[in-house]
Amino acid sequence: MNIIKKSGCTVLLALGLLGSSAITHAALVNYELTGTVDGWADTPNDFGLNMGSTISATGTFDDSILSGGTGVVSFGSGSGNSMTLTVGSYTFTAADDVNHLIGYPELSLNGGTFDGLNLAIEFGSFGTFDSLDFWFDGFDDGGNQVSGTWTGFQMTPVPVPAAVWLFGSGLLGLVGLARRKK
Repeated sequence: MNIIKKSGCTVLLALGLLGSSAITHAALVNYELTGTVDGWADTPNDFGLNMGSTISATGTFDDSILSGGTGVVSFGSGSGNSMTLTVGSYTFTAADDVNHLIGYPELSLNGGTFDGLNLAIEFGSFGTFDSLDFWFDGFDDGGNQVSGTWTGFQMTPVPVPAAVWLFGSGLLGLVGLARRKK
């Protein structure tokens, strides 16, 4: 009888841990931010972009810091959030931001909708790529410019891995066996 009580307590403890694990993972979201070169595009430019070209920022962040989908998400060092920025032939990460160690880049959301991206990247000898709220500008080493606006934003929850669900159903089965033996 004591074995059943102990195993039942163990199973309940494991279910509690599983539940808390699912809660922490539920806050992760994948995102995609897209922009269109619609302001300026010197031709040729090292980015390989023309008027109408698309750029994107993708990654994952923990949205538990948002209140009602509103707030600022930091991609700085130690944040655990990720960002990959594709600007034509160039690919940058959050770590390429010149202020990465103090919390940048930053993605602002208002009610779950895009409200701005702030970042500053330097590359090559003189190249830069900057975003201030809804606009972006890039200059290659030759001084050729591309600029445009952020035009689309999507967030989707990161799914809980199937192994977690399988583990949980196995634990529930053990609970059923423990109750049956009782």
